[in-house]
Parts: sequence; C-alpha cells; structure tokens
Amino acid sequence: MFKTIFPFLLMLALLGGCQGVPKSFDVLGGGDCLDTSQPVDHSRFVAYGSGSSLERATSSAQASLAQQISSTVSSEVKSAVRLKGDDVTEEGSVVIRLVSENIPLDQHRVGQTCYSGGTHYVEVSLEKTALVRNSQIRLKNQQRAIEQNLKQASRKSNYERYLIREQLQQQLVKLALFDVLLQQYGDGHNSQPARAVAAKAHAFIDSNSHLRINVSAPKDMRPLLSPLENALRRAELDYGPGKRHAAAEIKIKGRPQYQSANGRHVTHIDAVIEVRRIDTGELLASLRLGKKTGTSSVSRSKSLEIALKKHVQSLKRKLHGNKAAIRKTLGVS
Repeated sequence: MFKTIFPFLLMLALLGGCQGVPKSFDVLGGGDCLDTSQPVDHSRFVAYGSGSSLERATSSAQASLAQQISSTVSSEVKSAVRLKGDDVTEEGSVVIRLVSENIPLDQHRVGQTCYSGGTHYVEVSLEKTALVRNSQIRLKNQQRAIEQNLKQASRKSNYERYLIREQLQQQLVKLALFDVLLQQYGDGHNSQPARAVAAKAHAFIDSNSHLRINVSAPKDMRPLLSPLENALRRAELDYGPGKRHAAAEIKIKGRPQYQSANGRHVTHIDAVIEVRRIDTGELLASLRLGKKTGTSSVSRSKSLEIALKKHVQSLKRKLHGNKAAIRKTLGVS
C-alpha cells in the first residue's frame, strides 16, 4: 500500500482517466539524465519516477507503473462488480483504490537510474508475460478464497454473514481485476470459472445486504421509537419489532420515576439506548440520553410527556447526520 501522498496523487490520476506515462519525462527534469528515446516495446510496461533518494524515486516509478496499468482496467472492473444505487460514488472510489493496490508488480525490474540536480531518477519496467503469470496465480487464489468464505458463511450467524458480505465485496474487486488483466493481456483466457464464483458471491451479498435489527422499548418509552426509526431509515437499516432473523437488537431502556407534591407532578427519566449483537450479546453501542425531568400542574401523564419530549430532542441530536454517521454512532458501520 502506497504511503503518505501516493494514494492521493494516484487517485487523482485515475479519476482523471490518465492513460500511459504522464506527459514526457522531460517535465520531471530527467530528460538529460535518463535515456527516454528508446523505441516503444509493446511486450512490457515502462514507467519513470523521481525523488530525493533512490528509494523514493523507485517508489514513485512503481506508483506510475501501477497507474499506467490500472487506468486501463478500472472502468471494466467497476462494471464487473456491479455497482448499484446511491453507493456508486463511494464504492467506485473504493474499487479504484483496490485496483491500484493489487496490480501484480512483483516482478518489475529497475532499469536506468541516475542523479541530477539533487534529484534521483529511476526507470522501472514490467514484462507483460510476468503480469499474466502473476494474475493467473492470484486469480486462482482469489477464487479459492471466495469459495472458502462462502462455505464457512453457511455456518455463521446472521450478524457474521453481514460482516462476511463486506469481505466478499473486496474479494470480488480483486477477482475481477485479475480476470480483466488476463482478458486484456493473456492469450486464450477462459473467464467462465471466475464468473461462476462471482455469481455465487453476488447471490450471497444480495441475500445479506441488510443488517436486520430488532427494535424494542417499554410501553412508557415508546415515543422514542419514532426518532429512532427515522434515523434507521436514513441509515438504510432494516428494522422492526421482533424482526425475523434479526442480527442485532436495539433496546430503549428507562423507567419513569414519579413524584407529586402541592398539586405539582414531577417525572424523572434516566434513559439509555443499547445496541447489541444477537448472536453473542456483544454491546456495539450505548447512547446515554441522560436524566430528563418533566413538571406539570395538570397531570402525571403530562409531566411524563414533557420529560419524553426532552429525550426525543436528545436522541435526535445523537442520531444526526448522514447514513455513515448514524451507522457509526450505532456501532454497526
């Protein structure tokens, strides 16, 4: 995984649709240092890099090499993993990152190196036959990994199956990457085995695409269900009372304490919302709404209503924001 500034620069380049080596290497100031006039060799990829040290220059050249290859396959990989709905932008950026990180550069070679004006320059290359061999090995490994994941998932709880779905999504990107590379650069490649494995993974993801949540509250605390359910809808979480096959449970806890004196009714409620896994009972999140007090000269039920309204406002503040923010607060991101 590239460190510091590389992921950002590489992402910009990929999103911009760069093809091949960016501009001429003369722009880097290495034109009088490295020989870039060699005839084009279609049997290999060539990239250049520069840096304050030989190591940094080599890393820069490797990043350019990955960019050169991934920029030609990213769109096909995104199509192969079937991006859907509102998550296209978010998932699309994840796909591009995974593609750039998993380009098989293992057998790249460092060619020319030189030093000029306080800067190191490096040329690296990768034979297309080496890219094909590595892609074949990794494709088979990825197919086995997905099949093993699916086999183990059949014995897992609903919550664990939901988590496995996230792993499979990343594995599918890698599977599609190696398959696309072999389609482009390998002779006589058969995509059918990879597509069959991918179809099984997609079926599993589709059937486990929602985290099913059981929501419950004591009778006196039920006014808090409305803001909670609104937040769950914004977070695109599947919920309901006694939800069949639920993977997690959200409980609203609290018991009103009543006092009456001199014609005034006072109600105190200390409320908390707990989110737990159903399979293990693990506490995923605890939202303490604090102690709220309602006072009324009309009736005890009115004082309860006032205290609950304060809790509703507190809950809305805690569960604000977009889908990702709400899921993070509930511990189910």
